Amino acid sequence: MGACLCAVFAWCLMGPVHAQGDPQGLSANLPVRLKDAFVTPSGHVALQTAERVSIAGDGRYSARGGPAIKLGLPGRIELSFAPARQFGDASSVHGNLAGAEVEWNFRQQGRYVPAMLISLIRQEPYGGGH
Repeated sequence: MGACLCAVFAWCLMGPVHAQGDPQGLSANLPVRLKDAFVTPSGHVALQTAERVSIAGDGRYSARGGPAIKLGLPGRIELSFAPARQFGDASSVHGNLAGAEVEWNFRQQGRYVPAMLISLIRQEPYGGGH
């Protein structure tokens, strides 16, 4: 009986049931962004770099990257500014983007519930090519 249950369990993991566990497979038209829900501590400043590359099915690509300055504010809030440079041959490439983001960690990590945050993002083009 135990061998039969193990075989059924293994069969469930091998088929389409396993593929449905992929968060990118939610919908073809629903972009998924996974991010850790921790913010810069209050009174601290962090400097990070972010790079993103997208490749279309026909081989065209776009790349975006640059520094991000993150400021930790009271109340588990983080404010970040990021001037990003874009380049590539995809139709979505039109120069540079300046971004600002506010994140609020409204739920700290507990024993059974993960940390959660709300993020508001604003990006505006700057420079030539717009």
